[in-house]
Amino acid sequence: MGNEQLTHADDRLIEFALNVLGPRWTSSVLVELFCGKKRTTELLKALPGLSAKTLSERLRRLQELELISRTVYPEVPPKVEYELTDEGKKLLDALVVLRTLGQRCIASQAANKNGHE
Repeated sequence: MGNEQLTHADDRLIEFALNVLGPRWTSSVLVELFCGKKRTTELLKALPGLSAKTLSERLRRLQELELISRTVYPEVPPKVEYELTDEGKKLLDALVVLRTLGQRCIASQAANKNGHE
């Protein structure tokens, strides 16, 4: 990672990746799935404020991108579980980098705010 260079051609790929992770709740869903398989109800309980409709949209999009898998068990009522695929697990490093960036930005913003009071 240290010696890798970026080119102008990489811009579209970076924008695409940021658009995948950018919608509200997407990273929260991913973080929950890094803890293991989850059912829809478990995700809704773990993420207060997330609506069932929004969760469904986020899960569908992550499935389309093959970042998560959906397993339906033949039970009544149907049991459905979601988990990260191997590709989805590869997002861990990127999410850790984004978390660090967020921490730095928040700290910098707080320092700037305190310096102007």
